[in-house]
Amino acid sequence: LETQTDLVERLRPQSPQEPPKFPELLVDALAQQARWLEQRAGEEDNLLALQALEDAEEHIEEEDPKALNIKRDIALLHLKMGKHDDALKYLNEVHYLERCLHGSQSTNVGRTLKALGTVHLVRQRFGEAQECLMQALHIFEADHPPNQAIIRDIHAK
Repeated sequence: LETQTDLVERLRPQSPQEPPKFPELLVDALAQQARWLEQRAGEEDNLLALQALEDAEEHIEEEDPKALNIKRDIALLHLKMGKHDDALKYLNEVHYLERCLHGSQSTNVGRTLKALGTVHLVRQRFGEAQECLMQALHIFEADHPPNQAIIRDIHAK
């Protein structure tokens, strides 16, 4: 982790106004640092991981497929920390980007809809939860071969 932190510091620009020389490497290094921090599982580590991911997000363009992964990781960290409103914000962004990138019937969109439905359930917004989970269910039932484990999980909710 210390070596990773050193790498991140070397890749960061000297001033905030200056763009990074190697933005792809910086994003990858920040994302890796966040994954390692998250595995340590302390609340402070989760906050540091979230900060690293948000830093990475600043250096990547919306259209880049890595933006999807970064935003998804940020959403999952917010969920882990119990910040459901922030998680919903990022999951909605991921949902939009995945629909643009993969199409509205892709399994990636289905997984995100399932996550959105689960967050709505936790927040006791049952109408929104049902809508998301039903959309996800239709996607997974239409997939060839259908993913029975995910379908069972959605029915259980």
